[in-house]
Amino acid sequence: MADLLADLRLRSLAEVCRQLDLGPIEVARLCGLAEVDPPSGWAFDKPTLARITEVGGVDAPWPHDPTPGAMSRVRAILLELVVRGFSGDRPTRIDNTWRGLPRSEQHMLAVAFATLAELGWVILASRPEGEVVAVAADPPEPLQAFLDGREPPEALAETLATLVEDR
Repeated sequence: MADLLADLRLRSLAEVCRQLDLGPIEVARLCGLAEVDPPSGWAFDKPTLARITEVGGVDAPWPHDPTPGAMSRVRAILLELVVRGFSGDRPTRIDNTWRGLPRSEQHMLAVAFATLAELGWVILASRPEGEVVAVAADPPEPLQAFLDGREPPEALAETLATLVEDR
C-alpha cells in the first residue's frame, strides 16, 4: 500500500530538481524535449518524471571511486565511460558522470573534460538532450596508458593542479 501511495504522490519542482540534481530551467527544458506539458503547479507524477528522465537521458548517480584526488576521480570517470560503452557516437549526458558529487568536483570534471577534449581523448557535444560526452572512438595510446594507471598527460596534470591551487 505504501508503494502505491508513493507512486501516486506528486513531487514538487524543487523535489524533482534535488532528485535529478538538475536546475529548474533544465527540468523545464526536458519537459519540452519530452513533449510533456508542464504539470499544473509544477507538481510531477511518477510517469511524467519517468518520461522526462528517459527522453533526457538522465541517469541515476553513478558509483564514484572513493580514492581521494582529482586525478583518481578523472581516471575513474573515464573508466566508467568505457565500461558503460559511451564512446564515439554513443555519448551520455555530461552531468551523468558527476551527478551526486559536490559542486567543486563537478566543476573540476567539467574543466578536465575540456582539457581531455583538446587532447582528443573525449568528444564533447551539444545535443537536444543536453551537453554530452563520450570517449574517443579510437582512443589514443596515452589514454589507455592513463586508464591502466600510468602518468597523466602534462596538460591534464597542469589543469588539475591549477584547480586544486584555486581552492
